[in-house]
Amino acid sequence: MDKVAYTLREAADATGFSESTVLRAIHTTGVDKDGKATFPPPLKAKRAGDGTKAGYRIERAALEAWVASFPDA
Repeated sequence: MDKVAYTLREAADATGFSESTVLRAIHTTGVDKDGKATFPPPLKAKRAGDGTKAGYRIERAALEAWVASFPDA
């Protein structure tokens, strides 16, 4: 059975991006102060637990949409 949601590390492993890039994507709004698109693009995630030590869970569909949102080479 495929996973429905991934931890930060699992999402990084699945996409080939670093954990720090995935975390930056979770925290970005998608535009900088000058209105330009940010890198990485925003990634939707859920908090897993309460408090400052709560981790993130990224749904498979959100992760797939995030990777698809990158510009083509």
